[in-house]
Amino acid sequence: MDSDRGKLGRTLSPAEAISNPTLEIDAVHRILFQKWVAEVFRRFDAVKSYLVPDEYAETIQPQPDARAGKTRRAGAGINLENIL
Repeated sequence: MDSDRGKLGRTLSPAEAISNPTLEIDAVHRILFQKWVAEVFRRFDAVKSYLVPDEYAETIQPQPDARAGKTRRAGAGINLENIL
């Protein structure tokens, strides 16, 4: 993503790196990054009561389509375990 930063003249957010099709990021890298981001937020959701007060943690709910493995997307049939 450093090369993309040089071309754009700014940093990229994780959401833009995943969703912007005009960035020249390899599809496999994009999928791996998307899975990593989903896993990080899944783990944050699992420990949210330790990170924020209980009253606030109860109000935080992940979006239904943001849960890992719940959405079908292009490249979902790739066996990522063989890549690593």
